Amino acid sequence: MEFSEPTDKIKGCYWYLSSPFSAYFLSVNMKDNFRCSLNDMTLCIESLTKDEPIVDFKYINIEKGLNDLIDLQREIINDEKFSTFVKNYIYLAYSVNKNTLNNSLIDDKCLQILRYIENNLTFSETLLLFKSVSNNLNRWKEYVPPAFRLSEHYYKIIREE
Repeated sequence: MEFSEPTDKIKGCYWYLSSPFSAYFLSVNMKDNFRCSLNDMTLCIESLTKDEPIVDFKYINIEKGLNDLIDLQREIINDEKFSTFVKNYIYLAYSVNKNTLNNSLIDDKCLQILRYIENNLTFSETLLLFKSVSNNLNRWKEYVPPAFRLSEHYYKIIREE
């Protein structure tokens, strides 16, 4: 089994997680999830290249990373560095899954995220995305920061004087 390109993708993922750019889109908890899954995928790839049995591999960590990326779809993120990180992570998750567990759910999630990054969503995925964005916007529409309430009160007092 040939794994020369994945090592570059792993390095690229670790670089992004340690860079200040990742703080814009990823919480500390998400970064930890990605690091755990990348560690697991690295061990898995090393075992596969040496034709050794895969020991103590946690697929749940890959699924957590994929679920975090699916949740981030609601945020309209159009950043080249983030897109490169996502493509690298998806490539690794998809490759490891195809060479080990071959779980169709992981495949579907990888392909869905990749379609989102490349702006090729299916019609039903687009509708679900718009529905979730609409729900988020409706929640923000009703939010009034405390400073605005204070300003309103201050404005009324000044107007009365």
